[in-house]
Amino acid sequence: MLLVVEVTSESNAETDRVVKRKRYAEYGAPLYLLVDRLERSVTLFAEPGSLGYTKADGPHPFGTSVRLPEPFGIDLDTGGL
Repeated sequence: MLLVVEVTSESNAETDRVVKRKRYAEYGAPLYLLVDRLERSVTLFAEPGSLGYTKADGPHPFGTSVRLPEPFGIDLDTGGL
């Protein structure tokens, strides 16, 4: 399974939040993890479709543990972000 991780920056944050998220879903990437440094949050998107991801877990504030589904099956500690 593929997990795409995107970390926003001031120059492209809106592109990461909207445009790239839609494109990764269109290409069929099963999971898209958005680490938003400006909003200090993490969101996991899943279930890609032609119009974008149909499932979102978050946004979770930095410091929250985020569960990555199988085959990863881990709790991602965002405390150090």
